[in-house]
Amino acid sequence: GLSGSISPSIANLSFLRLLDLSNNSFRGVVPPEIGRLSRLQRVVLANNSLTGPIPVNLSSCFNLRILHLSRNNFTGHIPAEFGSMSNLVEVYLDRNYFEGPIPDSFGNISSLKVLSIQGNEMRRRIPESIGQLKSLNILNVADNSLSGLIPSSIYNLSYLTTLFMRYNQLEGSLPWDIGLTLPNIQVFRISANHLSGVIPVSLSNASNPEFLELSVNKFSGGVPAVLGNLKKLSWLGVFGNNLGKGQANELSFITSLVNFSQLIELNLDGNNFGGQNPSSLANLSTHLQVFGISGNKISGGIPSDIGNLIGLNSLSMHYNQLTGTIPEGIGKLYKLQEVGFGKNKLSSEIPSSIGNLTLLNQIWLEQNNLQGSIPSSLGNCKNLFLLRLYNNELNGTIPPELVSLPSLSKSLDLDQNRLTGPLPMEVGNLKTLVKLNVS
Repeated sequence: GLSGSISPSIANLSFLRLLDLSNNSFRGVVPPEIGRLSRLQRVVLANNSLTGPIPVNLSSCFNLRILHLSRNNFTGHIPAEFGSMSNLVEVYLDRNYFEGPIPDSFGNISSLKVLSIQGNEMRRRIPESIGQLKSLNILNVADNSLSGLIPSSIYNLSYLTTLFMRYNQLEGSLPWDIGLTLPNIQVFRISANHLSGVIPVSLSNASNPEFLELSVNKFSGGVPAVLGNLKKLSWLGVFGNNLGKGQANELSFITSLVNFSQLIELNLDGNNFGGQNPSSLANLSTHLQVFGISGNKISGGIPSDIGNLIGLNSLSMHYNQLTGTIPEGIGKLYKLQEVGFGKNKLSSEIPSSIGNLTLLNQIWLEQNNLQGSIPSSLGNCKNLFLLRLYNNELNGTIPPELVSLPSLSKSLDLDQNRLTGPLPMEVGNLKTLVKLNVS
């Protein structure tokens, strides 16, 4: 692509309406002379290596409708003067090094439909004035250091389809009527903040949610079963909260999700859910790719029909109180790349059908009561780089087929079992292995 600096002489192009220099290697500052181009309607400088502050003079381009400066190295504050650019419709400032507050003056740009400032160093509170942007469709302030309460006025922006606020330090609770005041919301991602309270039942009143990501906050209570009304939902993430009280039937809401044909991720890890896995778990969408309930207080067994979930690539149930056996049907999950049943109370043998899962790269079965021998069929798992079987009741010899896997590079943990016999000479094949424990 093109390189060098942007020449100030670009200001001589007085009839210019579109300036698109994106996806090149331009460096240096944007010349302030750009402010003379009063006919400009679109400025697209994304994906370069531009530095310095944005020229305040750019606000003189009063016909500007689209400003796209993402993925550069801009620094300094976002000019408050931008609030006078009354024709702006889309503003993208993502992935730079902007700091300071979001200007209050942005609330004056009544035509604004997209405001995206993800991945900067913005601080302080989100201005209440943002709630004046009645035409706003997308508000993305994720991956910054914003703090304080989310202004209540934002929840009244009825045209919002995307509200993306993850990885900040935002506080407070969600309003009880959020699903009524944001009826068009499709993407609602507020993970990794300090939000608390309950998950509002009214979310079920929104018509088209596809992504609900509430993880790594301080939400309590349960997951409302009425979320089963959201038939277009493809992603539900609530991991790392305080949901559940360790009581019976706290996963019963899963039954309400069985008709979600587009569901690809359901992550409930790191909460306080109690009770057993409902049998309906095995009836979730065959498109489901990620299912996690690790770090809860789930008892009972692994559903015998778990093999129905043929789309899974990640299945995580560690750190619970599961009993019974690992179903033979797990061998039907041909797309599985990682499986975790570690730190439970599972017994019986490791099913030999696990060797059918040739895409597996990580297996956690440690700290259970598993018995019998290590299946030699694990030698079929040619992508396996981590295997943790320590602290079980496994016996017999170490299969040569297992230690013949050159892919084993991160960890092979077989200690605290009842294994006998020699260490197979094939262990010499594990030339990149970092951790070997057979004590």
